[in-house]
Amino acid sequence: MAINFLFGKNKTINITIKDYAIRFVELKHTQFLEVQRMGEYYLPAGLITEGKILDFDTLATILEQCVSDLK
Repeated sequence: MAINFLFGKNKTINITIKDYAIRFVELKHTQFLEVQRMGEYYLPAGLITEGKILDFDTLATILEQCVSDLK
C-alpha cells in the first residue's frame, strides 16, 4: 500500500507499508524534485501478513511513533 500526502506546494511525503516495513520519502518541490529525507522502519513479524493487517492497534501505535520521531 502506498500513500501520498501533499503539504502545500513545496512538499510531498510518500509512505509505503509492506508486510515487513514502513518506508517513507519526503520530497521538496523545486525546479526538480529533491529528496529531503527517506527512511525505513521494520515491523514486527506477524503484524501484517500477505498484505492484511492483523493487529491494527500495534500498527497505529507504530505509525504514531514514526510521525512523532520524524515530525
